[in-house]
Order: sequence, then structure tokens, then C-alpha cells
Amino acid sequence: MSGYSDQLRATPGPNVIKGVLEEYLGEDVDNDNWRDAIQTATILMPEFFGTHLNGHPELLFLASEKIQTVLREIYTERDWEPLRDQVNNLVDKMQGIDTMICLNLGNFFGIINEHVQNTWVIQYAVFVFMWQKVNERREAECSEKGWKFEPIRKYFQDPSFDMRTKYLLQEIHRESDQWPNIILEHHEADRMIKDTTFVYAVHLPARASVDVLRLGPRIAVTNSSWSKLDGWERGMAETFIEQTLLTQNPEVSAQLRLLVGVHQDVKRLYDEEPVAPIPEEDHRFFATSIYVRREESEGIKLPVTPTPPGEPVRVPTPSSRTKLWTERLLRKAPR
Repeated sequence: MSGYSDQLRATPGPNVIKGVLEEYLGEDVDNDNWRDAIQTATILMPEFFGTHLNGHPELLFLASEKIQTVLREIYTERDWEPLRDQVNNLVDKMQGIDTMICLNLGNFFGIINEHVQNTWVIQYAVFVFMWQKVNERREAECSEKGWKFEPIRKYFQDPSFDMRTKYLLQEIHRESDQWPNIILEHHEADRMIKDTTFVYAVHLPARASVDVLRLGPRIAVTNSSWSKLDGWERGMAETFIEQTLLTQNPEVSAQLRLLVGVHQDVKRLYDEEPVAPIPEEDHRFFATSIYVRREESEGIKLPVTPTPPGEPVRVPTPSSRTKLWTERLLRKAPR
């Protein structure tokens, strides 16, 4: 077995040492396999093979700093005042929110400089701003009612997340993110969304936003119902075309009738308000709305699969794997 004197390293990643893996396995790792694995890593994680700043890949560290900059601008710049006012008015009236879930955030990519606004950075920074305001409201609510306050946890679900994005979400400490970002496995969020949940899901596929609202969150930031790009009409058109092509039957399918019924129920259940304009908005929050569940809507039930008779009610919780990651991240979080 090769010793540390002839270790094959991934240049210039100083911690990628072939000998460490060989020592653990108790056998040599084939050099061709090692080089192929390194090549794959350079394609999927190129930032990790370049310059580092403060112990982090340079591009990801600069993106993290940019998140902080955008957050400061949201709090102070006049151009962000419409969104600030909208969120503050929303938070002043809310109570009972104990969970925030971000869906479909997508992967971080692109460049970071003073001339280019990175879409991922802005969408993430807006989510953190909303989380901070909701968290402040939750702390005040707990104080008013004599409850023990625990910061609202931030959950993220997107099956497309790559290692760079996960690193940016979880491994770089930011003053704005003093409590950890918890990444859920695919479909875990479906079991967690309830009437005490705030969902942030900008630019979902056309039919997915209705699926989120059908789960009954207290507040949701997602596709506008009227959007021509990814709104409800687009979803109905897609469903009709798919079903017609599959069945060769031009009649309206039971699936489409159910979807139309869900649309009607959601309209009765939620008030919808477009997200306030943001600086250089272009496509970042175009056709995005804030849905707030009406107080008088408690008696309205959406068509969801009921718990079969005789079976215990399942309490929505993250999986055991997510719990392990949560515990690890909480140990890292500042007290």
C-alpha cells in the first residue's frame, strides 16, 4: 500500500489525499479510478479546486458575502421599501407560524461582482429576510403568551441541489443564518406542510404551486394564479393535453375535473396579493404572489387523502436521515 510519501493528490485541493482513503480501506486504490474520480469532482465541484478565501472556495465565499450585502440593502435601501412594507404588514397580522420551508430554490451558479445581480443570491436573500421578520414575530408571540421561544427552523427541498449549493447553504457561517439551513429529502416537505407553515416556492412548475396550496400552509409565496408562464390556466392546459394524448379521448378527464375543483377551493381558502416590486426585478419575482389563508376558512376542507379508518394519525416529521443532519448542524449553530 502506498504511503504518504507518494500520495496522489488532487491539485490544488490540499485535503484530497489518496493515502487517507487507502489507509482506511487497508488496500491500494487503483490510480486510474482515482484520476477518474478526481476528474468527475472537477466537473461537478470546480470551485473547490481553485482559490480559497477564509477557508472556503472563493466563488462560494463571495456569494455568501453578496447575500449579506443584499440583505443589508433590503433593510435600508429605498428601492426595497415596497417589499419591506409588504412583509412587515403581513407579519404584523400573522401568528402561529412555527416552520418555514423553501421549495425549488435551484442551484447556485454564475458570477459574483458589483455589476451583475445573481438571481439565486437575491431569491435566497429575500427568503432569509422573510424568515428574520417571521422569526421576530414568533419571538414576540411567545413572549406575549409565556411560551418558550425556539427560533423557527428553515427547511429547504429541491432534488436538484448540487454539492456547491448545499455547501453554500450549510457550511459557510453568516450572521444572517445563525440557525442552520436544513435540507430535506425529496417529498419530505409534503408531509411537513400544515396550517402553521410558511412556504416560499418561487417559480414552481405550473401544476406544482396548486399542489403546495392544496396542503394548506398558512402563508405561501409562489406562482400567481394568473401567470401566463406557470399559472393555473397553464397547468390545466398541460393536464388536458397530456390526458387527451394518453387516452386518445378528447373529453375532460376526471383528473382535470379534480384539478379545477382544487382551484376553486384554493380561491375560497386564500387571499392572493402580488409580491411588491423589487429593484431590477426583471424575472426574479415576476408573476409571484403571496397567498394568505383566510381566518374564516377553517371549515373548508381541500381534497386530500384521508387517514384510513383504524390507522393512527401520522404526525409530519422529517426523516431519520434529515434528523441526523439537523442535530449535526444545530451543534454547529451559535448559542
